[in-house]
Amino acid sequence: MSDPTAHSSVQQSLAALRIEKSGDAHPTVPFERKHLEALTQKLDNKPSLKVVRDLAIYHLMFECMLKRSELKKMSPADIEKNSEGLTVHVGCSSYPLSQHGQKYLLRWLSKLPVQNPYLFSAIDKHGNIGVEPLNDSSIYRILRAASDKLKLNVKFSGQSLRVGAVKELSRKGVKAIDIQHYGRWLSPAMPYQYLGNKVTAETEMMVFKRFKPWY
Repeated sequence: MSDPTAHSSVQQSLAALRIEKSGDAHPTVPFERKHLEALTQKLDNKPSLKVVRDLAIYHLMFECMLKRSELKKMSPADIEKNSEGLTVHVGCSSYPLSQHGQKYLLRWLSKLPVQNPYLFSAIDKHGNIGVEPLNDSSIYRILRAASDKLKLNVKFSGQSLRVGAVKELSRKGVKAIDIQHYGRWLSPAMPYQYLGNKVTAETEMMVFKRFKPWY
């Protein structure tokens, strides 16, 4: 039997509940471009394999608004090399990488064994790259390490890069509906939520609370 909670209508209602309860929890700390640039400057010349991997992860998650679940599933086949550089494919969406994003992803790809089925994997204490995908705990530690390396009093979470990317696009004048498509959301509710516009977020979510038949 299929999981009824996997249906998009149910997912939207669950998201609405999260928005409703969002005031009960601490807001997500945004990982913004200034953090990405500071980390890049700080870690650029570090030879550590984990640093090479983590820098690639930070750039990809920020530029492509990746969720943890999407990051875990990515394979080298999701990266397209063309005359203009590297393009990342996430579902039906495509994201040409910036020069910095390309630089750090290519650096990681040069270290990744060709037979690895996943784009990012764990690295053991001997410097061996595993063949299993990163798990949630590993991604959690990678993101927390970013705030530690920058000596910040806040802690980044799995949503921090998406929130930071949403704020960046908004500052550039990108409309919430376009941010929605860029971030692969089913409605603009979450972009509005991340931008602090809770009223509009709740209004947008109400549209998706109208359940459609499942047949």
